[in-house]
Amino acid sequence: MSITALTALTIGAGIAVPTVGDKGALPSSLPVPGLPDVPFTLDTLKLIAPFALALALVGLMESLMTAKLVDDLTDTRSNKTRESIGQGIANVVTGFFGGMGGCAMIGQTMINVKNGARTRLSTFLAGVFLMILCIVFGPIVSDMPMAALVAVMVLVSFGTFDWHSVASATLKRMPTGEITVMVVTVAVVVATDNLAIGVVVGTITAMVIFARRVAHLATVTALVDPEGIRVVYTVNGELFFASSNDLVHQFDYAGDPAEVVIDMAQAHVWDASSVAALDAITTKYNARGKTVEIIGLNEHSAKMHSALTDVFMPPRKRRSYTAEYKVEAAHRVIDSGRTIIEVARELGIDAGMLSVWVKDERRRIAAAEVHGEQPLEAAERAELQRLRRQVSELEKDNAFLVKASAYFAAMQKNRPGSL
Repeated sequence: MSITALTALTIGAGIAVPTVGDKGALPSSLPVPGLPDVPFTLDTLKLIAPFALALALVGLMESLMTAKLVDDLTDTRSNKTRESIGQGIANVVTGFFGGMGGCAMIGQTMINVKNGARTRLSTFLAGVFLMILCIVFGPIVSDMPMAALVAVMVLVSFGTFDWHSVASATLKRMPTGEITVMVVTVAVVVATDNLAIGVVVGTITAMVIFARRVAHLATVTALVDPEGIRVVYTVNGELFFASSNDLVHQFDYAGDPAEVVIDMAQAHVWDASSVAALDAITTKYNARGKTVEIIGLNEHSAKMHSALTDVFMPPRKRRSYTAEYKVEAAHRVIDSGRTIIEVARELGIDAGMLSVWVKDERRRIAAAEVHGEQPLEAAERAELQRLRRQVSELEKDNAFLVKASAYFAAMQKNRPGSL
C-alpha cells in the first residue's frame, strides 16, 4: 500500500526521483536457454573464480542460517545437505538462462513464516508474482521510486533482526569469544563493503577461538599404586594439534616408577600430532629405562596410533615387524597370561604397539570363533613358520640355480670355437 501511494504521489506531482527503471530495463519476455557469450579459456576461469567462490560461500551460509532459523520457528527439521545441493543445481541451471545465482532470503522467509507459510509453495508463489510484475506490469514497476523500496527493505531488516541478541543483558552473559566474532565480522563487512570477506574473517576468528578454548580441556591425572611400582595416567579430553602440545609436559619422567600406564579411555586422538606426542612420551620414558603401556584407545584412535606410532620415532629406533612376528608377540601375552609390559620388556618393543597387536589378534580370534573356526595352536603356528622358512629357502635355491644356469650358458657360448 505504501509503495502504491508513494508511486502515485511522485507521478501525480511530477517529482523527479530515482526510479526502478533508472537502474535498468525490466524484461518483457521469458528467458531462453543458451550458452554464455564468453571465451571458454583458463583466463576466463581465473577472472570469474574469485567472485564465484565468494558468492557460493556467502549464499551457502545464508541458506544454512535461514534453514536453521525456519527450523527453530516452525519446530521442524530440514535436510541441510539436500538444500545445499538443490541450491547449487538451481544456480547452475539459472546461468544457462542468463540469470544470476541466488540463495535463501532471510527477510522474505521471515515475512512468509510470520504470515503463516509452512511449505515451499510460498517461495514459489513469490517468484511467480515477481515474474508477473516484471513481464506484465513492467512499465508500472519501472515508475516506482527507489525510496519506497528502500523504506520497505529497512522495515524488513528491522523486523528480521533479533534485537534481543544485542541487548545489554544478553551481551553481559555471552562469552567474550562470541562477542569478538560478531564485532570482527561486522567491522570487516563495513570496512570492505564485502560480505564474503567478513564471513571468511569471522569464520577464521571463530575457529581460532574454538581451538584455543578446547586446547586446555585435555587433562591428565596420575595415580600411583600402593606398592609404588606402577603409575597410571588417565587422559581426558580431545587430543589434536592444539591440545597435544601441552600433553608431553604433564608427565613426571624422572620421578615415575618403572612401569607407566597411560589410560586413553576418556580421550580421543584426532590427528597425527597427537600420535607424535604419545610417541614422544614413550621415547622419554624409554630413554630412562622405563616401559609405557597405552590402553583404552577407541577404535578410531587405535587405528591411527597403530598406523603412525612408529613414523615419528627417531630413525635409529624404527623397526619393521612382519605379520608373523606380530601374531607371535601377541600370543605371548594371550597364551601365557603375562602382562603386556612384561612381554614388551622381554621382546624389547613398545608396550603401546604390543597392546594394539594383542587387540587385533583377539579380534581375529573372536571373528574366527563366530564362524566356527578354531585359531591355530602354538605348535601349529610354529610348524607354519617352519614351512614358510623352508619355502623361502627353496625359493632362494631356485633363484640361485637360475642365475648359475644363465652364467654357465654364457660361459659356454663365449668359449673359443663355440657356435
